[in-house]
Amino acid sequence: MTVQIKQDWWFQIENELFFWYTYAHNSLINLSSEIGEDMRYNEWEATVIDYPWEYDVRGWSIKVLRWMNWKLNYLIQKWNKKIWIIQSPDVLELQEVDWMDTWLYLWEAIEKKFDQLEIEWEKINLETFWKETPEE
Repeated sequence: MTVQIKQDWWFQIENELFFWYTYAHNSLINLSSEIGEDMRYNEWEATVIDYPWEYDVRGWSIKVLRWMNWKLNYLIQKWNKKIWIIQSPDVLELQEVDWMDTWLYLWEAIEKKFDQLEIEWEKINLETFWKETPEE
């Protein structure tokens, strides 16, 4: 299953999610790469997800996991799309990861972990994605 990704000051996914942003998109669901502050309580007008928890936002089911490197990892599902955004190689040891269709990832260590675990599903390296995508 193909996932729509567009580079727009990092990554716009399925025209609704914005990952690794340098600014918050008011109309998109912003997925932070790192954990945010405790107790922020709607300081922004934009929808920002930056804390480990389970969220249901605009039809998306989003589970956020923080792992040893303090980076956030996302299990995302809407309708028939099941996407992992991975920044921590050790999170691949969890049993929940088995049912995802598409894996979006950063860092060479994660690619090595995919090989070690013999993960076969669609994998997209976001580090090289923007280099491989022709400009529109």
